Amino acid sequence: MTPGQVLLFAVGGLANAAYLFIVAAGLSLVFGALRVINMAHGSLYMIAAFVTVVIGNQL
Repeated sequence: MTPGQVLLFAVGGLANAAYLFIVAAGLSLVFGALRVINMAHGSLYMIAAFVTVVIGNQL
């Protein structure tokens, strides 16, 4: 494995960790404020994933 590949994997891992942190922080803040689990987050994440796949396939 080359140093470039290691750097690429590290950056990809950090990007995934940042995404998971943002999702967890959003859910935690909403639950902490409302004391109700907000299921709308899941639908927004699915819409964003779908749009990402569609745009990625068009490139």
